[in-house]
Amino acid sequence: MPETGSTRPEVRLLVTAIFLDLIAVMGTAALHAVDPRLARTIFACMGFNLIGGRAAGIGVFIYEGFSPWLTVLLSSFVEILMVMTVYPLFIMALNNTIRIAWIKRLADEMKKLVLKNENKVRTHGWWGLVVYIFVPLPMTGPVSGAFIGYLLRFSGGKTFSAVICGTLLISLLWAFAFDFLNRYIHIFQYVFAGFLVLMIIFFFKKIAQSIKFVIRTIRDPQI
Repeated sequence: MPETGSTRPEVRLLVTAIFLDLIAVMGTAALHAVDPRLARTIFACMGFNLIGGRAAGIGVFIYEGFSPWLTVLLSSFVEILMVMTVYPLFIMALNNTIRIAWIKRLADEMKKLVLKNENKVRTHGWWGLVVYIFVPLPMTGPVSGAFIGYLLRFSGGKTFSAVICGTLLISLLWAFAFDFLNRYIHIFQYVFAGFLVLMIIFFFKKIAQSIKFVIRTIRDPQI
């Protein structure tokens, strides 16, 4: 029996992700009444991840004095939740389940960017995808890694196991490296401030271009 739109795995995943997104945002907002510092830090982590700054999303927890283990847990949850939301949208746009022109165009542009790294992962399979997600370089990370997994025809389970593994590994590395700088060298606040400045410098152009692209495609999807 063919799958209908509502029974496709990507549709079910998107519905689940949206539900979890709402729970996460409302739960964090409610947490503000009990622990405003933690709530603000979680929201900051979400914001940094939305603009591609996963190291900054991890560093903000250490900067605020939270343990590296709590940092790994919460920052990884934020990243994986973001993948769960964006990944099915990417699939649905490519297979025409979503027919909104500007979303399809965004997906096509992402596909072009991701295909540049596809061959690097293909040779090593699942481990190649884990390493790609782990390596802290531009255009790497869990979101683009999940897209590559789809284009390589990995199963959802294989793709998300690589996403979870790579995300946890890089979160552990960043969290304990930042914690070491904070505890024993006492320069983390300067390193983190410098890191934020560099991120703003290097990502400002990219963010501005992305915003212009979204506005342009919404206004005229056919260009």
